[in-house]
Amino acid sequence: MSVRAEWIVEPARLAEIGGPWDRLAAADPAPFSYQAWLVPWWRAFGGRRELRVCTVWEGAELIAALPLRCDGGRRLRATTNDHTPAYRPLTRGAAARATLATALVAVGDTRRSPCSPHARGGADLILGALPAEEPETRALLDAVSARGTRTVSEAAYVSPIADTSGTFETYRAQHKSRWRELERRGRKMAREHELETAAVAVPADLERELTEGLELEAAGWKGRQRTAILCEPDTAAFYRDMARAFHERGDLRLSSLRVDGRLVAFDLALLHRERYFLLKTAYDEGLRTLAPGLVLRRAVVERCFELGLEAHEFLGIEMEWKRLFATEGRRHFVWRAYPRGTRGALRYGYRRRARPWLRAAFRSARRRA
Repeated sequence: MSVRAEWIVEPARLAEIGGPWDRLAAADPAPFSYQAWLVPWWRAFGGRRELRVCTVWEGAELIAALPLRCDGGRRLRATTNDHTPAYRPLTRGAAARATLATALVAVGDTRRSPCSPHARGGADLILGALPAEEPETRALLDAVSARGTRTVSEAAYVSPIADTSGTFETYRAQHKSRWRELERRGRKMAREHELETAAVAVPADLERELTEGLELEAAGWKGRQRTAILCEPDTAAFYRDMARAFHERGDLRLSSLRVDGRLVAFDLALLHRERYFLLKTAYDEGLRTLAPGLVLRRAVVERCFELGLEAHEFLGIEMEWKRLFATEGRRHFVWRAYPRGTRGALRYGYRRRARPWLRAAFRSARRRA
């Protein structure tokens, strides 16, 4: 059966292939490749950008996909932003990888790039939030590089993970010294208040529970710094639409801690392939001395053990409170490919050599200052 590539430029066409797309995305270790994530993301953040999704088909079956957006006429970027925990090319087999790689290299070789009908000399390709230690992703990027494209890989961040595949007793013993204060505060909270905990729970009333959790986040420092979900209409629309879509799939989970009937800590998360993916968390800063966020986190991790889940994925960057619970981490990187020709060579040279030197010189100057 013939293998062919297709560039999708219309959101309607992307929605049309939802069935084949999600069958392919089911192999992704994380849930962020499903259309339940991608379609709300594009609706909220696509703006005036142009959709460019490279797909590979074997007959009527989708065997590879790479969702991109056109940025400035000469760049194709991954459909990612600060709200995207991870991004993966979707491929099934060597033929799919080879065809996808050829289509991506053609972006840089053709005089009329799929990025823009007016872009000549090809487009840069920029993929961020790529998990580092995944053979399938590396194989695709190596296939693109092998076709003569200049590429640069840059380390980005490490996302903490708590392995929950053993027993909670063993895990707690390993963390006991670091948990002494948080467990003391948890006992104090239980003595002085009436507590109600719901960990890794399917929401009974999604709209009410989600709104209550988002309002708790907006009431704290994130609200004051205008980084809370509810501070931006597009961001709020994305999280609401995404939550509804994953709730319909049966993958949405909310966790909460209530003190005397009042919500004081909240999680928005996804459950995928026996892993708990924490998207957003919030706590009542008025009860900071009782550490409600950490008390909820301990309860959620314990519940992951009870459910027989493989891991609690913290996502995002390393932070002190995440390190209280983490047992390992996942490295992510940014990958850039530059087309053949003078323009591509200049941009590659700047990124590969000049930019690191300039950054090192800037840091040195700051230290001396």
